[in-house]
Amino acid sequence: SEPPQNGDNIKFVNWENIRKFRYMENYKEFGINRLLCKFENPRIESEYRLSEWTKYSPYIPIMLVLASISPIINLFVGIINKSYSDFSSSIFFILLGIIILLQKDDFRKKYIPWIIFVFFILIFPVNLLINFQSTHHKISILPLYPIITSLIILRLSPITFLMALSASLSSFIAALYIQDVTYITPISYIFFFVPYLILVFDKWRSDIIARREYAQNEIIKSNRQLMHETLKKYFGEHLSEKILSQKGNLQGEIKWVTILFTDISSYSTIIEHMSPEVAVKILNQYFSSMHDIIEKYNGYILNYIGDALMVSFGAPKSLENHEVKAVECALEMREQLKILNENWDNDETSRYWKNHKIKYVTNRTGVHTGSIIAGNIGSNRMLQYSAIGDVVNIASRLEQVNKEFDTSISISEEIYNSLTKELHESVKLSGEIKLKGRSSLSKVYSI
Repeated sequence: SEPPQNGDNIKFVNWENIRKFRYMENYKEFGINRLLCKFENPRIESEYRLSEWTKYSPYIPIMLVLASISPIINLFVGIINKSYSDFSSSIFFILLGIIILLQKDDFRKKYIPWIIFVFFILIFPVNLLINFQSTHHKISILPLYPIITSLIILRLSPITFLMALSASLSSFIAALYIQDVTYITPISYIFFFVPYLILVFDKWRSDIIARREYAQNEIIKSNRQLMHETLKKYFGEHLSEKILSQKGNLQGEIKWVTILFTDISSYSTIIEHMSPEVAVKILNQYFSSMHDIIEKYNGYILNYIGDALMVSFGAPKSLENHEVKAVECALEMREQLKILNENWDNDETSRYWKNHKIKYVTNRTGVHTGSIIAGNIGSNRMLQYSAIGDVVNIASRLEQVNKEFDTSISISEEIYNSLTKELHESVKLSGEIKLKGRSSLSKVYSI
């Protein structure tokens, strides 16, 4: 998935292979333990629980208010009947609800599942068994106790499957125990167990499905991020956003831009006796340093051509004073190469060219401005964002003419006329050259 770093002009991405590879790798990472109903990777399970909590958290205050209705009713019943147990337990749950409401979301996320678990596995069953009095309840609602409690625990509570299974089983048994045997025959208990087992199975199945959906969403998100990052490496951030927003259909547009061509002087001689690994390493160091500077001046690298760079200022993103920006960029690139030479001297990489009587690595740059056609260029199976026009040819010719005039940065008369006062004073006329398609000679300036 890494972009080519050896100067090859390749910008084709096999998205299908990347998608399949990433899916298989992520599929292994998102393995689910079907017995325990949780991700095998603790980190992913924790992230999943966090995402699930965000679904429940907006409703927690409402749930707490609704849950307080029963204790409040029991409180009044306890006061009327002078029942200390009803009175004290109701006060406890009302205060607990108020405390939870006043806490921050982090506290709720950490403790509410455990509070629910402890309540339904211990407090509720014990309270039901000790304090239940059939005279306070209508016999007709007794059969609903096991199903209602199981439904609340297994379908409405933000707890894991194992916690829900343990808590629901404890509450279910307690709710069964208080059934009046004079009204419930032994065979009738099957009508309690069947719905309960259905609820347990549904909880297990829904938790597995939810985790599968979460895994698929995370894999899709990961693939999208990979593709976006890969696009950025191949096309740059601005053009990547443009490609995505226009669904890859970048129509050609005529723009007034500045084109900069630069390459390394005597590159063939420098790498003649290098291994491919060393040559690629040096070239990558050079391109990385130059890229940082180009990006600083809002330039866009259209092509890597061997050791050469073709850079656009003003396309695909419009840029004011792009003529000046391009020249300033060329000057800083030249200074940065001096720093690179010092680094190569320090780690003795420079021995590869100093042994060939080349003291320093230098570059040649040509800069010209004018109108180009910029957009997707290529076949219907493989496209590349690039620029075509006379400006490109002249900028390339200016880069080559540095050899004739023994200069490092050559600019056209159009660029010369656009420079600021400070830059203008640093420019000198190198000579004149014959450009293809022009009847008269064209002036070349150096800086």
